[in-house]
Amino acid sequence: MEYWLRCQVYPGQFSVEYAVVIRQSDNKEVSLFVPQELVESEQPPTFDRPVSGWIKVVPVKQQGELVLLQLPRSTLENGQYITVRADQLKTRPQRQPA
Repeated sequence: MEYWLRCQVYPGQFSVEYAVVIRQSDNKEVSLFVPQELVESEQPPTFDRPVSGWIKVVPVKQQGELVLLQLPRSTLENGQYITVRADQLKTRPQRQPA
């Protein structure tokens, strides 16, 4: 199963990445740069308009409505692990290689 976390998506510093902002369970925001293949959005972001999207994550532990996640890269603020509310996640079957 793949796990995806709701986020805000901005253009990255390079053409192959996005800047992503995530709201943690304590309502503080963290940000990170990630390769575009780990982010989904309905349309590409622009410098004057971010878009809602999803970032691929790995759940580590769940306790009630809180989930400890491992992000694909470290955040600019404090590391690779964050806690979010479970309702910020969606799942889907893992894609099989062709």
